[in-house]
Amino acid sequence: MPYVIVLTIFCLFATEMRYYQGERIKVKSGKTVEVEMNTYADTTYNWTIFEKPDAKIIKLVEEKPNGLNKKKQIKHIFVFKGLKKGKTEFLLRRVRNGKIEKTDSKHRYKVVVE
Repeated sequence: MPYVIVLTIFCLFATEMRYYQGERIKVKSGKTVEVEMNTYADTTYNWTIFEKPDAKIIKLVEEKPNGLNKKKQIKHIFVFKGLKKGKTEFLLRRVRNGKIEKTDSKHRYKVVVE
């Protein structure tokens, strides 16, 4: 199934939204970033964090498996918060019926917290 990755940076009281496409994320310490993965409510697949990021640099603060984004599209949304300056990475893998799929359905994200 085709999928699109949209990364959206949310800053509290920000006047501008920044959008990232690709698998590199920059976020300021204390701010959050959302990673939106395509999912379909009528299927049995979803996403999981297969390799976790360095918990001293960035942490998962919320996960919405069937969340609605601003365009009212159903997405699997991961919300991370930058904790301190540094670099880390994490890997998302697609899961079907509770099992990791043995396909190319994986995405590695390189994160820089400024």
